[in-house]
Amino acid sequence: MPRRYAPRNDGKYMRFFITFILFVIWTALKVFGAFHEVDKWVYDGLLQFSAPEFYKWFWIVVTLFGEWFTVVAMGVYTSFYVIRSFKGKGAALVLCLTPLFFVNPIIKAIFLMERPAGYFSLYPQPLTPTYPSGHAATSILIFFLFPLLISLAQKTKRPPFGLAFTFALLVACSRIFLGVHWTSDVVGGLVLGTVLFLVAHKMIPLVLQRKVL
Repeated sequence: MPRRYAPRNDGKYMRFFITFILFVIWTALKVFGAFHEVDKWVYDGLLQFSAPEFYKWFWIVVTLFGEWFTVVAMGVYTSFYVIRSFKGKGAALVLCLTPLFFVNPIIKAIFLMERPAGYFSLYPQPLTPTYPSGHAATSILIFFLFPLLISLAQKTKRPPFGLAFTFALLVACSRIFLGVHWTSDVVGGLVLGTVLFLVAHKMIPLVLQRKVL
């Protein structure tokens, strides 16, 4: 039997509200142009950096771990694994968690902010709006959810969140070093991803205990 995940009074609600408020404030500052000079300074600084070929390819390879096809592949695998492991509750869990991955595109569509031009022709500028960074937000969400759900199903100890954060941070930084996101986009994406993961972290025990669906 999979381990039953019981909610604890561990301050996760407070963490959610604080992180959510931080995202709202960061977004407001972004909309009103508070980060414009800093973003441009970082972008111009990296633009003047003469990057060797391996540098370019390193960040291109890293950023692929946050592309839509990687997220879809991990999501499909995790979904089947969760449905099989948690039996009847698995489908409900997947149904509740899936909408979280559509929050970032919706926010992008609301603000429609333009991207920087990008540095390397090897990796062309994406066509979607820039804020918040989808790679940053989705990487936090998927790289934290994946080991969490696997560890719950296998009844193992605490998931390797430190390793997950390292991967997510590398993917987020790749967007800056490739020149396809402003620094403020990436920070906003990381904060949003944290908000979404905290929502998922509270949602999982509720679904497994049949308090929702």
